Amino acid sequence: MKKELDFLNVDGCYGGDQHWFKDAWQVLAGCSTVVASEIAVYLANAFPGLRSLSPCPLSLSREAFTGFAQEMYQYVFPGLRGMPKTSIFIRRFGNYARSLGVPVRFAVLPGSESFSSAKAFITGTINEGYPVTNLLLNHHDRELEELTWHWFNITGYEEAGEDLVLLFRHLGRKAPDTSFPAVGHAKKSWAACWP
Repeated sequence: MKKELDFLNVDGCYGGDQHWFKDAWQVLAGCSTVVASEIAVYLANAFPGLRSLSPCPLSLSREAFTGFAQEMYQYVFPGLRGMPKTSIFIRRFGNYARSLGVPVRFAVLPGSESFSSAKAFITGTINEGYPVTNLLLNHHDRELEELTWHWFNITGYEEAGEDLVLLFRHLGRKAPDTSFPAVGHAKKSWAACWP
């Protein structure tokens, strides 16, 4: 089975890219801001009760996205070590949503959970129409090196036998279908935001 959310289209790119920021620190460490901006735009368009989260449509210009991301940066921004914990992200995105009078809640699955738990969390969340935000701090697979110490949104999946192939957005492009193990030599955390 394959399932993929209708996610952001930013001038032909699949979501945002931290390299679009003008500030050097935002370019280096702004992935959490981009992910938060993507979530806000997506949720505002997918769920009418959350429209206040973002004025942007799902299909938008790079200028509109980066303008919105600059607003989001006031709430969701990296510290000296980036944003190394989902709890920080949840608190800051929650503050953003509350400032707009929008109640949101998060479900979190630590990376230490079993593969079956991660698979159920990811497929269940996406089946309900929500992206899964992922913080990947490290991983043993060299193919995922570009994603280490990085935030990105998982927007779909394909079940391949016992494996789960994740479909995700990274730096404004749809990443190639990548088999992403949920356990093993990885330190990561999964989060999903609901109304």
